[in-house]
Amino acid sequence: EGAVVNLAACQVAGIDVVRRPTGGRAGIHDQEMTYCLVAPETHPFIKNGGVLDVYRAISRGLVAAFTTLGISATIAPETGASPKLCPGACFDTPSAYEIQVDGKKVIGSAQLRRNNTVLQHGSILYRLSPDLYCKYLLSQTGKDFAKGKSGLEAKSAGLHDLGYLLDDRTLIRALVAAFSNEIPAVFIMNPGMFSSKGE
Repeated sequence: EGAVVNLAACQVAGIDVVRRPTGGRAGIHDQEMTYCLVAPETHPFIKNGGVLDVYRAISRGLVAAFTTLGISATIAPETGASPKLCPGACFDTPSAYEIQVDGKKVIGSAQLRRNNTVLQHGSILYRLSPDLYCKYLLSQTGKDFAKGKSGLEAKSAGLHDLGYLLDDRTLIRALVAAFSNEIPAVFIMNPGMFSSKGE
């Protein structure tokens, strides 16, 4: 919503542009770990839960994983969004129940319900790439580029940017263990649920 993707620049740079089924604002998949959870609406974890209820439960699992890694994370409150300095970019501002570390958004998530099934996926940033966001998503130059970049850097960061130098294996283990404890006997977790595009 509101994203301005520079399709020509993406094509020149060999960056594929994909419209995800969950919609929402745009993201650049660069240095990150991604997750995806899928369950039928009749599943005990989902049943009688609204969109925000599921967000909240998944966020608790993500925070629990971070806690085991010594990362103090918080869940963004269900409040009105703050002004967007970099409109259209997913990591411009946290939505309700998304994860922040040191006051900065580190995970962006989106959810879809279709055909009696719930899908939620998200990106856990290792490093934020504000130059890429401003160049390929927003087509900004000059003062607008500088404003967009500083806005993103003020609102978001990657775990590596914040000094948490995790590798994929460590993060996956923490996620699997946390979700197994937070939602016992509900999800069967395995490393195949996660993918990464690291440095």
